[in-house]
Amino acid sequence: MNSKNSREASYGLRGIVPLLFFLSGFSGLVYQVVWVRWLALVFGVSAYAVSMVLAVYFAGMALGGWLGGKLADCKLPGLRAYGSLEIGIGLYALCLSFATGSLDEFYRSIYAALGGNLSLWLAARFVLVSVLLIVPTTLMGATFPLIVTAYKHMQVRFGAGLAWLYALNTLGGMVGVLLTAFILIGRLGLRSTTLVAAAVNIAVGLVAVGLSLTIPATVVGKTDEAIGRRVTAERSPRMLRYALMAGLFLSGVAALGYEVAWTRVLELLIGSGTVYAFALMLSAVLLGIGVGSWVLVPLADRMRQPMAWLGWLEVLVGVSTLVTMLVGGWLLAYMSFSQQTWVMIGLGLFVPNALLGAVVPLGLKVYATAVDQSGRGLGELYAANLLGGVCGSLVMGFVLLPGLGSQGALMALALASAGVGLLWLWLTPARRGFVLGGVPVLLLTALLVIQPAWLLGRVFGSRFPGQAVLFNVEGVEGTVTVTETGGVKAVYLNGRHQSNDKPEMLRLHRQLAHLPLLVHPNPRRMLIVGLGSGSTAGAAMLHPLERLDVIELSPAMVKAAALFPSSNYAILNNPRAQISVGDGRQYLLLTGETFDVIEADIIPPRQAYSGFLYSADFYRLARERLAPGGMMAQWIDKGLSEKDYKLLLRTFVSVFPNATLWQNGTFVMGQLNDTPLDLTELEARFSRLALAERELADSWVSAFALRAELGMGPDQIRAYVGQGPILTDDRLYLEYYLARSQP
Repeated sequence: MNSKNSREASYGLRGIVPLLFFLSGFSGLVYQVVWVRWLALVFGVSAYAVSMVLAVYFAGMALGGWLGGKLADCKLPGLRAYGSLEIGIGLYALCLSFATGSLDEFYRSIYAALGGNLSLWLAARFVLVSVLLIVPTTLMGATFPLIVTAYKHMQVRFGAGLAWLYALNTLGGMVGVLLTAFILIGRLGLRSTTLVAAAVNIAVGLVAVGLSLTIPATVVGKTDEAIGRRVTAERSPRMLRYALMAGLFLSGVAALGYEVAWTRVLELLIGSGTVYAFALMLSAVLLGIGVGSWVLVPLADRMRQPMAWLGWLEVLVGVSTLVTMLVGGWLLAYMSFSQQTWVMIGLGLFVPNALLGAVVPLGLKVYATAVDQSGRGLGELYAANLLGGVCGSLVMGFVLLPGLGSQGALMALALASAGVGLLWLWLTPARRGFVLGGVPVLLLTALLVIQPAWLLGRVFGSRFPGQAVLFNVEGVEGTVTVTETGGVKAVYLNGRHQSNDKPEMLRLHRQLAHLPLLVHPNPRRMLIVGLGSGSTAGAAMLHPLERLDVIELSPAMVKAAALFPSSNYAILNNPRAQISVGDGRQYLLLTGETFDVIEADIIPPRQAYSGFLYSADFYRLARERLAPGGMMAQWIDKGLSEKDYKLLLRTFVSVFPNATLWQNGTFVMGQLNDTPLDLTELEARFSRLALAERELADSWVSAFALRAELGMGPDQIRAYVGQGPILTDDRLYLEYYLARSQP
């Protein structure tokens, strides 16, 4: 083939290869969203469990980047190797989607074999997550150095081509996040969404392999020779190599750290914990990275001093964060709620990540030009950036936020980013940039240390104007706040109201304990999933239970309950109450205990991850843990549409057909047997309990009054809900309510 035809073939491939990598980014983020949710079913939704999954995910990609760099230096065609890996990812995802259903029993057997040893159990969970995810994530990570190597063989300028590929891959990830959250899971479910992503991977792989077989040898061979000569060019000093490696690692730390920290701040500001809020925040991060890389495309190969550009970009990352912290409160004072949300997402997530989006491809270009242009070098630097992301997520979530709070954590990240930039500016021939960059960093840091309340108060101060803040802890599982106003105390989780000690609220929460414990003929053991302020658990202790178990996800919430001793009857000091910190669903999966009554505390069904406590799969777990004659009790949200209300109720009765509906339809109880309610025995229980005069008089004056709270029996409920869909772990209709496909 002549040189003209070779160039034409190369030009054609240049348009197709970026599209393939865009689709790779799409499927990669679909997997991340789906796998985090799927594995949370087994390992729990605690911050530790979710972070473990994400850490393994990014660590696998880092390993893949390192191995892919070595593979890129082999004589195998890069595009063919890339396509083969994409096919492998898709096939593995197909297998994993059908294997997750059998994980429960395997998980239980491992827990039993370890005898409940917490240290061994933590290690075993990490090993199991690694075994499940290390193969596909390693393959994903390896695709980047392979496709970059293949692309630069096509007579593409290295810097621009790398930036273009990085941008499209990231923007593909953003599209994957949005489509997964807003359309795919809601319409197709988790398993079918995985199948869509797997089909994309396999199709991309087949196209890439097919293209590699049609590329004329002269196209690849000619550029291979040119690249070989450039690889042997003189390299920069070792200090530059280490500085770039460390800088890209810290850029990864910053990227994930900013995401974790600003997401926590935004949760407090906008008070939304839905899957859509999280998807929009993650999309802002990915859009920023993609746009930053895209803007770099026409500039990457024209920069006279790319190292200075790198330094200034990192300094601007730190400065932009410090400026946002300083002026954010002032801006929010003049904006509506919706404006506040978008402005803070833009300033806190989009801007720094746009700058970081330019840092990564530019850093790779500098490294390849001045240090090492081999695939191995490219893979090492890419792996360092991904490992930084692992560390950023873990350190921010488990160390900086609990230790320094959101303001201190963001300040530490900003200074780290600026420090990397100043280091890179120091390595440039003219060090004027080092001095110029240091001045704004020092000034802004000084302002933040002074902490002018008129600037910072709206963002990092009290989010509850007019209320006295009695307790505020930014814990691993979220920020728990207790306020008091007009003699009424209230508790919040990430800015969302959980409970208060108003008489009407206390009555509602206490009745959630009284109803099942009065209807059950002889309750001795009870489990409550969720503590809140403890009013439900405290009311349960007024009954002659032998033991009450409470499982609460947030350690800070347990501490906050100590501020409500009169509301919860000092539940934390009751010797018959065993309060544990952990994931309620995982507890049911692993415990060998049985209970006479299990009650799930009030959790809004549209809150992220709440679907795991309303699905038929959860109710089946609870049914397994009920003693003979046991009872499951669940609050039902009457504020939903009738269609959604029926969906919740239909799901419950699909597992507990002997269900009864109480309190104007807000409380459903399911019995294992079909023994009818004995009104005479219920009256006797009223008279036996010492709490009748003090507590029950606020709710029901007699057993007959309690009986009047019964709204529907089993037959009436089945007739009311009719035939239709139910909530399952796979079909999370209520969390993904915007994309529901059922009538």
